Amino acid sequence: MVLIFLPLLLVLFKYRELGRFEWLFSGLFLVYGLALMGAQVPLSSRLGGLYLAVPSISYFFYLFPEVQTQYSMAVLRSLSFLGVVTAFVALILFFY
Repeated sequence: MVLIFLPLLLVLFKYRELGRFEWLFSGLFLVYGLALMGAQVPLSSRLGGLYLAVPSISYFFYLFPEVQTQYSMAVLRSLSFLGVVTAFVALILFFY
């Protein structure tokens, strides 16, 4: 579960360009990672997909929305926020 902190290394590449909302989202992601470390989540590929992959990919696309061109930046950031919040709420409801 320590792999959840790996996407936070992306801040090193964009820390000068980050605005207030990017820093707040990074803080939310950090709090989520700390909550995940404190939870007793059983090891499973499906649970790993929900609790590791979805928030990590959401965090990446929140910081780098210009990687894709199909959706607007507002839509992508909203979906990214929803991905992290959904995983966070599921973690709190099921394992705390």
